[in-house]
Amino acid sequence: MASKEEKQTAPVVLYPVKEVVEKAEELFHVPNYVAGAALSDLEEVDVNTAQKKITAFLNREVK
Repeated sequence: MASKEEKQTAPVVLYPVKEVVEKAEELFHVPNYVAGAALSDLEEVDVNTAQKKITAFLNREVK
């Protein structure tokens, strides 16, 4: 019988929102002010969550 190995995942790295906003144009191809508005309710965020929040923000605001 094969032994079951626990699936290990890398821990999610959180960055200060200020740092993510400063690099928004490089990371997400959006102006800094858009990223700032989308992430204004957070203090720290991982890149995937930031991308999702920015996309959701743009979908709400740009109709």
